[in-house]
Amino acid sequence: DTEAGAVLEPSVTGGEGYRVDGLVWSEEPGAWQPGKAVTAKMTLSPETGYSFADMGALPQEAVSGARLEEAKLETDGSVIVKASYVPVVQLGKTKHAGWSDDAKTTAVWDSVPYATAYQIRLYRGEGEYVTTLTMGGTSVDLGHYMPGQASYYFEVRATSQNSSDAA
Repeated sequence: DTEAGAVLEPSVTGGEGYRVDGLVWSEEPGAWQPGKAVTAKMTLSPETGYSFADMGALPQEAVSGARLEEAKLETDGSVIVKASYVPVVQLGKTKHAGWSDDAKTTAVWDSVPYATAYQIRLYRGEGEYVTTLTMGGTSVDLGHYMPGQASYYFEVRATSQNSSDAA
């Protein structure tokens, strides 16, 4: 439900019996880049009638959507938590795609912010699937996949190059 191209700060909330106090990010959220980890440092304070004293180590499950780096019980009964978070972005759609004026078998499209690759699906006639290619540029010659006389069209969508930049 995010706007395409927007890198949003996650919601950080407490759980049953504790609240989150003093959240500080290693970088201002406006400077975040998708795929580049940032660190959150926060204090978890117990609500009345609750205690972290018997808890031992904070389990990874206590942090959802991020990676627990460190949890330290303080003398006042609170816990200082450090967690790393990798910001993600909802990729948008290309503004323009079509066939090149210079080479009629070359598909061209506009780049999409933060996209590291594009998936191109080629079709023949009335929707007969031909092939799918994934590449990093904004054009590809599809002539090899277009033998003989026929009507062809393609669809392009922004995607990630590999699993390290996908979420």
